Amino acid sequence: MSRTTLQIPLDATLRDRAEQAAKAAGFSSVQEVVRVFLNKFSRQAIEVGFYEKEMQLSKAAEKRYVSLINDAKAGRNIVEANSFDELISILD
Repeated sequence: MSRTTLQIPLDATLRDRAEQAAKAAGFSSVQEVVRVFLNKFSRQAIEVGFYEKEMQLSKAAEKRYVSLINDAKAGRNIVEANSFDELISILD
């Protein structure tokens, strides 16, 4: 098997954070992570997607949103407006 070197310019801070994450995940280095990824990617053995982690609400915010949802389902604390002007007057 012939070998080649892949050079990827990146910020030193990113490299250091990636190195820490790789070691925390059980890899010996970022290079190992890249090799594993490229091996699987080249065989189309993985799907690639980028997803944001879900935001975790505080207990108070979660309680407030549950209350709002329950009110809406029960038809409580609902205000209707038939026009933009009416809505503005309600909001004032």
